[in-house]
Amino acid sequence: MRRPKLLWHLFPYFLLVTLVTLVAVTWYSAHSWRAFFLGQTARDLETRARLVETRISGRAALENEVWVDKLCKDLGKITSTRLTVILPSGKVLGDTDEAPAKMDNHGDRPEIQEALAGKEGVSTRFSFTLGHNRMYVAVPVKSQGKIIGVVRASLPMTSIAQALKAYYLQIVLGGLFIALLVALLSFYIARRLSDPLENLKRGALRFAQGDLSRKLPIPRTDELASLAEVLNEMAGKLEDRINALIRQGQMQEAVLSSMIEGVLAIDAGQRLIALNRAAARLLGVSQEGALHRTVPEIVQDPELRWFINRTLSAQD
Repeated sequence: MRRPKLLWHLFPYFLLVTLVTLVAVTWYSAHSWRAFFLGQTARDLETRARLVETRISGRAALENEVWVDKLCKDLGKITSTRLTVILPSGKVLGDTDEAPAKMDNHGDRPEIQEALAGKEGVSTRFSFTLGHNRMYVAVPVKSQGKIIGVVRASLPMTSIAQALKAYYLQIVLGGLFIALLVALLSFYIARRLSDPLENLKRGALRFAQGDLSRKLPIPRTDELASLAEVLNEMAGKLEDRINALIRQGQMQEAVLSSMIEGVLAIDAGQRLIALNRAAARLLGVSQEGALHRTVPEIVQDPELRWFINRTLSAQD
């Protein structure tokens, strides 16, 4: 079974870590942006409600229901906002989208109750009148320090959702683009880490095959550089030892070749491992062809065989 390369071990983990981080950042960004956008929308609705509040700040203005309703409808169309004016009793005096007489009492609405308590009321809920979710912001209308009414501004959540959807789409597209860049960067980093190890592996394989002259390049990282230096040093020492053995063998060959006496070298299995020219002539065999053959195959003289067997037995 072929084992995967280090590159394909490192790359998925780099990619996984970066993608998880990207997803977390994207989710946090989208969540934060949604909260920021809703907050900005609430402040914008408050500003629109204040615009109506300044126009009806007096008690006399609230007594003219027709004028209040027309004001809500005119300003609502201009600002694309539903504007509603409610009395403390919950009665609706004016509304951008509906006739006030047909509308229910609004005294139980949470944003109205907060406004009647002197605070700015914010609520998001389903509108049974219009049939969809809306965001409501209500502000109190005061006269001589007393609350005489409430102005409420609202927008459908569909428009808010559409704006958020467009932003989410940008986040997703941006996230996909960043994910592609992250994948390429992760592959590049994993390759940068695995390439020096591949070079060391190829160099060690050359050393194993006997090519000790080509040294390994030194990587930039301290750990890999130390490993490459140790391998180069090992290869240098091994080459020196091999050369020394070659020289020793050549010297031994020269000595044996120059001797008049025949010299045989036999291992424990009675195989011939070395002989000089004189021994080859005496035995009547080829010097190269006799190597690694057994004594009975190359020695015909029984006395010499007996002597060899006795010598090997004495060594045992």
